[in-house]
Amino acid sequence: MEIRNKEKFERTLLRLGIAMCLVLAGCESTQVKPPMPTGQIDAKIKPDPVIAEASRVIELNLGDSEAYYNRGNVYLLRQLFDQAILDYDKAIEINPGHAKAYNNRGLAYQAKGDNIRAILDFNKAVVINPSFGNAYYNRANAYYNEQHYDYAVTDYSRAIAINPSDAEAYNNRGLAYEAKGQYEGAILDYNKAIEIRPQYAKSYRNRGVAYAAMGQYERAILDYSKAIEINPQFAEAYNNRGLAYYAQGRYDQAISDYNKAIEINPVYAKAYSNRGVAYKTKDQYSRAISDYNKAIEVEPDYDGAYINRGAAYKDQGKYDLAIEDFTKALEINTNNAKAYYNRALTYYYTRDYSKAWNDISKAQSLGQYVHPGFLQELRNVSGIQG
Repeated sequence: MEIRNKEKFERTLLRLGIAMCLVLAGCESTQVKPPMPTGQIDAKIKPDPVIAEASRVIELNLGDSEAYYNRGNVYLLRQLFDQAILDYDKAIEINPGHAKAYNNRGLAYQAKGDNIRAILDFNKAVVINPSFGNAYYNRANAYYNEQHYDYAVTDYSRAIAINPSDAEAYNNRGLAYEAKGQYEGAILDYNKAIEIRPQYAKSYRNRGVAYAAMGQYERAILDYSKAIEINPQFAEAYNNRGLAYYAQGRYDQAISDYNKAIEINPVYAKAYSNRGVAYKTKDQYSRAISDYNKAIEVEPDYDGAYINRGAAYKDQGKYDLAIEDFTKALEINTNNAKAYYNRALTYYYTRDYSKAWNDISKAQSLGQYVHPGFLQELRNVSGIQG
C-alpha cells in the first residue's frame, strides 16, 4: 500500500488531533511481491503505542467520530484492514456526513480486494463532498482494478480538475488510456506527470511501456534507463528494458537486464520467464527450462511460464511434457488462446489431428491468429473441413 505523505501522516497520528485523508496509488503497473510468510503468530508482539494512544482517546471521547476515524487511520496504515473498517463504521454511525471516513473505509475495502464495496464508499464520499479530489482518484483506481477503464478516465479527469498538480492522477489516467490501447493519450499524461514531478520513476517506466507497445523501442529504452537512473533498485524497469532489448534482437543485453531484475527481486517470476525466453531463442534449452521452473516455483499459477516451458519441451520433441504444460496453463486460465494454439501444434506433431483441430478452433474463437497455410494443412491431414 502506498500512502501519500506517509511521514506527515505518522506525525498527525501521534498528535491525534488532526484528521487526514489517505490515498492509495493502487493502479500503477503491478509489481511482483514476495509471498506473505505463514506460520504461528508471535504472541510476544509489542503493543503499538500509537494504537494504544488512539484507543485511550476513544475511551475519553466515546461519542467523538474523529476519535474513531483517527484510530481507523492508524489501523489502515498498519494494514489491519478489518479493524480499520470497524472504526470507520463507528465514525460514520456517529457522523453520517463524514466524507473522509467513507473515503478511507473505501480504501480499506480496496486493500482487501473488494473494489465494489470500495466504489460504493467513494460514491458516498463525493456525494457528501463533490470537491473531494482524493475520493475521485481512489474511485478511479477501483474502476481501473475492475477494468472499467472509461469510468476510471472520467474520475481521474475529475481529480485533475480539482488538483491540476496531481502527478499520480495523470500517471494513472495514462495507465487507463494505455489499457484502452490509446497509447498517444497515455504518453501525453505521462509527459504531464513527469513535468510536475521530474523524478517520477514510475511515469518514465510507464511511458516506456507505451512507446514499446507502439514499436518505438529506442524511446522505450531511454525511458527505462531514466527510471533506473532515478531508482537503481527498480526491478520492473530492468525487466521492461530487457523486453525492449529482446524485441531488437539484443538478447545478451536483455539477459543482463533480467539478471539485474532478479538480483533486485529474487522472486520476480516474470523476469525468470522472460530470461528463459531469451535463453530459448539462443537455443540454450537447459537454461531456459531452469528459468521457467523457477518462475513456476515462485508463482505456481503463472500460466505464461507453463506455456513457455511447454514450448521449450515441444521444440525438443518432448511432446508429452509439452502437452502437460499447455494443459496446466489452461487449468489456470481456461481462456488462454496461446495455450490452445501451442497445444494444437503439439497434437499436430503427434498426429492427433482431431485434438489439434479442436484446439486450433478454440484458439481462433479466442482471437488467436492462425496462419491460413497451417489451417489448410490441418484440414488436409485430418479430413475435417471447417
